Amino acid sequence: CIRPKMAEEEERVPNASEVVCAHCNEILREPRLLPCLHSFCSECLSTISRSFSAGSFECPTCKSTVKTENVEQLPLDYWSPILIAQQYKDRAKVRMDRCEKVAVKRCQDCADFLCQECAELHQTYPRFKAHRVFDLDEYEAQPDKGLKHLPCLEHPDKVLETFCEDCGVAACLVCAVFQHNSHTIKKLSEAAVPIKASVATSRAGTEQKLDAVKGALAAVADVHATVQEHQDQLRGQIKTMIAALHEHLAMREAQLISFSDAACDERLRALDGQSRVLDELRRFLVSAITATADSVRLGCDAEVVALAPALRLRLDTLTNTWAPLEPCCGPDVALVQTDAAIRGLQQSISTLGAIQSSQVIIPRDPRRPSSPSPSRNYSVLRQPRRTIALPGEGVGQTRTPFGMCESATGGLLVCDFGNNRLQEIFLDDRAPRVVLTYPSGKGAVAVTQLGDNYAVVDAAHQLRVIRSNGSLLTSVGSKGAGPTHFNCPFDVRVLPSGSLVVSDQLNNRLQLLEASGAKFERTLLLTNVQLNHPRGLAVAPDGTLYVVDHAHDRVIVLTPEGVLSAELKNGPDGKPLERPFAVALDSFGNALVADWGRSRIVVFSPNNTVQAFPTPGHPRSIAIDSGGNVFVALEEGQIIMY
Repeated sequence: CIRPKMAEEEERVPNASEVVCAHCNEILREPRLLPCLHSFCSECLSTISRSFSAGSFECPTCKSTVKTENVEQLPLDYWSPILIAQQYKDRAKVRMDRCEKVAVKRCQDCADFLCQECAELHQTYPRFKAHRVFDLDEYEAQPDKGLKHLPCLEHPDKVLETFCEDCGVAACLVCAVFQHNSHTIKKLSEAAVPIKASVATSRAGTEQKLDAVKGALAAVADVHATVQEHQDQLRGQIKTMIAALHEHLAMREAQLISFSDAACDERLRALDGQSRVLDELRRFLVSAITATADSVRLGCDAEVVALAPALRLRLDTLTNTWAPLEPCCGPDVALVQTDAAIRGLQQSISTLGAIQSSQVIIPRDPRRPSSPSPSRNYSVLRQPRRTIALPGEGVGQTRTPFGMCESATGGLLVCDFGNNRLQEIFLDDRAPRVVLTYPSGKGAVAVTQLGDNYAVVDAAHQLRVIRSNGSLLTSVGSKGAGPTHFNCPFDVRVLPSGSLVVSDQLNNRLQLLEASGAKFERTLLLTNVQLNHPRGLAVAPDGTLYVVDHAHDRVIVLTPEGVLSAELKNGPDGKPLERPFAVALDSFGNALVADWGRSRIVVFSPNNTVQAFPTPGHPRSIAIDSGGNVFVALEEGQIIMY
């Protein structure tokens, strides 16, 4: 009898997950206890560890790192056999793999259920004669029977009776005499008293942390509900304010709703993330407290002593784990109504309402060193995961692709410059489509979302605002050097205020465009910063602007006030950028730069670390969607995804 299994016609008894290995979905066999207090079969842990690099692996349940060279070094989970016996009191539900008979006994040392015949055969083998085999009835009457003494791992015929204070381990008499002869030795029962007390103290601190986390979860939930309520109220206020002038203000209404949703959704996402962190910590705290309580309640002195280091370590680790106990943001999103703007509606429609909100700061453990990206190590990327588009003239193919952005329908809008069109390509089974066509040589070079619409700059030296079906809402610009003209605009982005910023490449400047009704007012920016062919742009949530200064081989970082705050120049190998084209920001603040001359993407992190990964061609454009997928458009015509 090797492993018990459930009869096919029977269902598992309730709460079977307490005694079932989460990896193999069978009853725990030779269970080992991880530092996170999750238990798995020894054989399963061996299988799991082989899929990771030597010396460590991840717990399948909580994904915490377990550092060990050999799973046999992990402590045995002594109380799981007790839980197994208690859980399966209905022995008709436990049958054997080989003989299919009902289990009546259990070998404590092998962690096997046995039928009567197999139990008798089991004890005829010389190597099993010393094993402790008990009736399941005895477990039901006295579940800790047979666990008062644990065998010594080095001398299986001896039991643990002493405790070495110098080494902090339990030992049999033989080990005490020969291995710990010069150490301070105590009876195990005496040493267990302060150890149990220390475990209880650690548990009390962890329970206090659990109360704090529960309180924080409740506070976050309250703020989350308030933000949702405010979001509905904001939508209603905006619609009420706009209703009388809806025919003239349809575009502005969509903008305001987009801005308010962005502010509220940012909070909701942040609060959702905080809730997930707190809820995960709460589950870990509950699990650790329950496991510790079961150990102290059900375990004997030897068990508690053997498991005390793991228990204390887990409890102390959880007690000291940093947790965001205050809501990361408040419901401070409001609609600012301006009566003057309403009275002067036809003259200043762009000032009709604004969304105000404070910055959402995601709480992070200040004791944990920052990393280049919490979710991704870009430096390990060597090959793209997928090719999105191949060179060609057909729909879904591209020639000399330029700017890209995520579309409102979950696709990828691509400025297919060589084919004189703007097309939408999807990652799923939907067929690609042409959104807009251009005269030869006048194609789009950059595109970005603008509320429910899109802003596009093209080789005709124009900025257009189009609907998702490609129809034109408004346009501005022609070739020239004046404030009403562009000369080869290269990129366009939306600022948090709703204004558009355009890199006016051959005029070596940036232009800020603010909407006024169906027209734009233009304001020149950065007269105090010398640019040489500005190209790609990226905007951070707080309004920080990243500008690719192409001919100066750098990316400059400007504050929301337009002050130069940083320059990004060199890759991780110390080699400077060479004719960079584009820049994009991921959700963690990493700036990904398309280093055209060196055929690579260079990643500049907020903590000043630099990474890079190669591209199979010269990158012209880069975009990152809401799922974290990185899209790179190559001069050779392909669009690839990492």
